[in-house]
Amino acid sequence: MALKASRSADNLKRMFKINKIINFSELLSKEAISFSIRAAMMLILWIFLDQLLILDFGIMQSIQRQGIFILNKLSHFNYHSTSVLLSENSAAFSIICENTRLNVGKSCDGKSLMFMYLSFILIYPNIQAKRRLIYAFGGLILIHEFNMIRVVLLSIILKHNPNHFPIMHKYFFQVLMYILIFILVKLFMKNQPANAIQ
Repeated sequence: MALKASRSADNLKRMFKINKIINFSELLSKEAISFSIRAAMMLILWIFLDQLLILDFGIMQSIQRQGIFILNKLSHFNYHSTSVLLSENSAAFSIICENTRLNVGKSCDGKSLMFMYLSFILIYPNIQAKRRLIYAFGGLILIHEFNMIRVVLLSIILKHNPNHFPIMHKYFFQVLMYILIFILVKLFMKNQPANAIQ
């Protein structure tokens, strides 16, 4: 009886090892390898793009111009800003109104969030290129514009309620940005028709 129990235990162990091998081979399927290669390529692309200061400069100029336009249309205050300056490793500018000054630096440009969203859209498997490009382009515009509105609202908060500025800057708007990206990704995944699969 003990011998039978020992044999069944050995059989179970062997079956478990075989299942582990099968599961591992499933992980190494063509789709998984293709996904890993695309993810690695996106990482290399991000390392390259993150060094391009002209990209930071363009994003910051867009935020600056749109932000100042909206701030001056919304309020009777005279908002103005410094020029977008390129330093050794980032672009920055300041929004000024009377005795307040909001400094907008590289970490505020939203480039890393845009790239995170873009990476997901581009490495998601089996989607037609046209649909992928539509979602990528539309999502990048929405993220950029939402980020610009965030800068505008932070300028207003800093002017009128400076005590609330730290929590709004550090937590509230950060969470809203991630919620926006989550919604965009969810819409992308939900709206994949059957004929979009290649």
